Amino acid sequence: MQNEESSFGFDVADSGQGGEVLGTGVGVVRVAKRDYAIGLHWNAVEQPTKAVAEARELAASSSFSADYYCIRSGATPQFGLGFRAQGHKAGMPSLAAHVAQAKGGSWIGLFQVVGGYYLVAVRDDAILSECDRFFSNADDARATFEDYQNQSDWSESIAPRDLDIPGTVPTEIEVLLDGKPQVRLKEVSRSSNIIRLALAGLAVAGILVGGMFYMNHMEELRLQEEAAEALRNAINNVSPQDQIEIPPMPWEGKKMATPLIKACVDSVMQFPTDIPGWSVVRFRCDGEQAAVGVTINREGTLGQGGGSINWIEQQVKDFGHGVAVSMPGGGSGNVVLAGWPLEGIPDIPVDLKTAPLVKMKQALLAQFEERMVPITFSEADNTEFWRGFNFRFTTKDDPMGFADVIGALPGVMMNSVDYDVLAHEWILEGKAYEQLPLPKKNAN
Repeated sequence: MQNEESSFGFDVADSGQGGEVLGTGVGVVRVAKRDYAIGLHWNAVEQPTKAVAEARELAASSSFSADYYCIRSGATPQFGLGFRAQGHKAGMPSLAAHVAQAKGGSWIGLFQVVGGYYLVAVRDDAILSECDRFFSNADDARATFEDYQNQSDWSESIAPRDLDIPGTVPTEIEVLLDGKPQVRLKEVSRSSNIIRLALAGLAVAGILVGGMFYMNHMEELRLQEEAAEALRNAINNVSPQDQIEIPPMPWEGKKMATPLIKACVDSVMQFPTDIPGWSVVRFRCDGEQAAVGVTINREGTLGQGGGSINWIEQQVKDFGHGVAVSMPGGGSGNVVLAGWPLEGIPDIPVDLKTAPLVKMKQALLAQFEERMVPITFSEADNTEFWRGFNFRFTTKDDPMGFADVIGALPGVMMNSVDYDVLAHEWILEGKAYEQLPLPKKNAN
């Protein structure tokens, strides 16, 4: 059912930073004081009368495990899939669907939004998944836009005037946001609706019961006091050894994987490697510390092909990022380390709804096999409260090309992102967890 132009999950080059923009991140941008969902997986509807069923079926598949869906009617019916891990929420409107609502046909647009640029493309009234994207970097946005602009004939190409892209006309995105957005995300699971109905039923029952007890107010107070006394006795009778301490979930306080990868790749690519007399050999982005370390080797000995340590500081002072150069403790050593923090990376939501471990493994393996990139799994730390797995793969391509797959796993986190400069090879290691049912009695 998946069309050829669709991508897995989120083919996004997200900003990697929240900044001062509420909601801006992996899959959300703010336009005209409203949060919009971006980076949706768009798919063609085969039978318009069964659009909702098709959306739910693909969302529930092991390849996606999506949390939300939305339906676009019109000349080319589509449904989009959203993911809680990307910041999407029920009721959030789709930005791509809103602009396509005002402008159909075949066109491509790049718009300046708060914190960066938003790319969208519509072909024959259908939104292209790979173009529902956000960029924090103007050069990346321009390069990607020009790639898609040159791949097809568009009736109109829109881009900001200051980017000076040939063949484009400038248009503010607010101009295309005409009327109220008609396409909004809905929860894939019906359980939330059932819970809401149950709560409503309980509320009605509470009113009826309350009315009965109101006829005998003193009896109500007596029953309440007896219940409170019984609860106090039950608590006092539970010994400390019977109580179960539930530790923090392993993803609490950890950084979201896709923004971390983006921030890591961007800073590594910007770091100066042409330091006279020195060779930059390896970068390591630590996911736990959200920091980058770089190893720099001296070429030859000092004065005989090797440069001065002072030259390193001179080269990196314009790099920014608060980079610190660590001098060798033993004197004029031939290896120097430098490092800097990765800032503005959002934390994984604490109240995360995890996915089954087996399904996450299956989704990763299926997608990496399809891309002809080997991936290995190993067991992570397991407890009675959660179970997890580690994954590792190497690639010579831009790691952001795998952000759609990795970002679709709820609560995934990166252990490290390494770059071997000499081999021009990236090594990525991460992990993901499934939360197991928690005890309901005697639990702290």
